Amino acid sequence: MDSTELLYDHYKDSCELSKLSQGERNKLFIILTTIIAAQFILVLEPESLLLIFFEWLKESFHVNVKMEFKIIQSLLWFILLYFTIRYYQVTTYIERQYSYIYKLESMISVKIVTSFNRESGNYLENYPRLLDFISVIYRVLYPILYLVVASIKIGIEICTYTFSASLILDLLLFACCFGLTFLYLVFLHKKYVIAKFKKLKAWLFP
Repeated sequence: MDSTELLYDHYKDSCELSKLSQGERNKLFIILTTIIAAQFILVLEPESLLLIFFEWLKESFHVNVKMEFKIIQSLLWFILLYFTIRYYQVTTYIERQYSYIYKLESMISVKIVTSFNRESGNYLENYPRLLDFISVIYRVLYPILYLVVASIKIGIEICTYTFSASLILDLLLFACCFGLTFLYLVFLHKKYVIAKFKKLKAWLFP
């Protein structure tokens, strides 16, 4: 097996790993969206959500328990943080794989002396506006919506409840979620952020 075949096999394995990760990302997206929706319902109808949760426990696991509302809130924050970490890990891996796969295609193109760009140039050629809009939803609107809902939720907790250990815990978990999402947005739009930062620096320090 020559170097070209080895490189192509590695390319195929990389594409397969990327596709598997995309499937995991889609599942995590649904789970994370469900948790965010639960946080939003907690803002609007906390009693309804608790009733649904207790009924689900009873029917699914035959467990009849009652927990304080604060415990449910903290539990949801923990779950939100966990799936936020997993979603951002997988999405970041996929984004980095795109660049790596493009490099592999360039290397293969050089070796076979012909265009080999299924995932790079060919995919991006005449890129549909529909996919552009979907990308904006995933990469911009969704993280912003996430931050808005989480901020509203923790804001209501601060205004509603007295200072306590559970509130401190929720604040810490919210800070982690907020920080992760901010860094995730910076990662996705790093080039844009750097360009704007340079413009701001040039304006402040001409």
